[in-house]
Amino acid sequence: MSDSEQPSVRERDRTFVGGLAWTAGGKWATQLVTWASVIALARILSPAELGLAGMAGLFHVITTMLAEFGLGSAVVQMRDLKHDAIAQLHTTSVAICSLFFGFAVLMSPLVASFFASPEIRWLVVANSTALIMTGFQSIPMALLRKRLDYRRLAYADASDQVVRSGVSVLAALLGASYWSTLVGGLAGKLAATVLVLAWAPFRFNWPQWLMVREPLAFGARVSISGFLNTLTRQVDPLIVAKRIGEDALGAYRFAIDIANAPADKINMLLMRVSGPLIASVQHDHALVRRYFLKIAEPLSISVFPAVVGFSLVAPDAIIFLVGEKWRQAIAPVQLLTLCAGMRALTSLSAQVLIALKDVKFQVRVSVVQFSVLPVVFYFASPYGLTAVALVWLIATPIVLVVVAARLIHITSLTVTDYARAMVPAVTGSAFMAFMIGVLQRSELLPVSSHLQRLMLEIIAGAFCYGAVLLLFRERLRSYFRFLADLRKRK
Repeated sequence: MSDSEQPSVRERDRTFVGGLAWTAGGKWATQLVTWASVIALARILSPAELGLAGMAGLFHVITTMLAEFGLGSAVVQMRDLKHDAIAQLHTTSVAICSLFFGFAVLMSPLVASFFASPEIRWLVVANSTALIMTGFQSIPMALLRKRLDYRRLAYADASDQVVRSGVSVLAALLGASYWSTLVGGLAGKLAATVLVLAWAPFRFNWPQWLMVREPLAFGARVSISGFLNTLTRQVDPLIVAKRIGEDALGAYRFAIDIANAPADKINMLLMRVSGPLIASVQHDHALVRRYFLKIAEPLSISVFPAVVGFSLVAPDAIIFLVGEKWRQAIAPVQLLTLCAGMRALTSLSAQVLIALKDVKFQVRVSVVQFSVLPVVFYFASPYGLTAVALVWLIATPIVLVVVAARLIHITSLTVTDYARAMVPAVTGSAFMAFMIGVLQRSELLPVSSHLQRLMLEIIAGAFCYGAVLLLFRERLRSYFRFLADLRKRK
């Protein structure tokens, strides 16, 4: 690397570290609010009420993914788009989302009929008004990501989560029942949209096919991959709702929310930080490998112990926090939490591949998942929620290996470097799991107090994991030296 290139790399390093700090700080702060909201709603509402809201939410998640159409990703990844083309995409985004709002309204009676629940029709219609906000928000949000404006992105996301959580709990306390989560979701979406439009206003232009054709094609591939992934992740709740019932769906949705909440925050962090950063250096695979490893190792060190630890303490945590009525959610929470940790690494690799415009591979992986998993979910459902969650535990590591292999091939990353980055987290988590398992099977834990058991398990797990990390203190020091060097140069 020449001297003339070094300042730009250092500048990217500072942007990278600043982005992680802003985004991670915002995510973990709002995560506490989100967890508190989920627990409060579980205490106020019944599994059937949450299950009814979850049924309407299944359709909304799918239509939202389609309505976004990958246009935001096209703006971020296609670095040479002109302002006029972006303005045309802005108009296109609003038009597509408006069409999907109309589609959702027309489909609402069929959705209600499918679930044999008339209340769902109006839940779907009200939920779909968020699509209009998505249309106006998509391109301005992408521009903030393209500018690497992590501070404003963190504020927008925090406002969404805080308003969503607060309004949902308040509505539940006021007796809004299954409408609570919908009202909170719309309020949070509106708060974030107002902020994004204020920070990144952009004009509208009438779309011209020759100018929007290429970004539409790119966005379509991203949208298809995302749609199939989203649909695959919504099929299991759908099958649970139809073949087991509302109460089971409520418990399963609760398990999904608890298990995936940290991973979803991390995935959003990766999308916000790694996607635009990798896109800015997409033609330099040495830098791509550098940033991937600098994200992957700290990511595994922070995520693996959290998901493994929570999976082990879930029986005591769930009974203490939300009570006996959610006992059937314990086993799904344990299994889905482990999947969430692996999914975080898969998402990082997928973000790098998308930034390198290798979208067709993502589509192929999504097609295979969508072709296989729903069939397996269907045949597993008669055996209960645990069997459905177990399907994910088998499928998730397979997808992780496939996507990682593609990343290694595209970027010339070595298997040794990838494995070396995982060693501290895997070793520490394995030792922590062993010690907590031994503790749970001993007579040292109180029999009656779930709180006391939970606290002792957490303390023991944290101590064991920290002790193992001391064996890798030189690796950890290298990150501190990296940060100190950036601060000194700045």
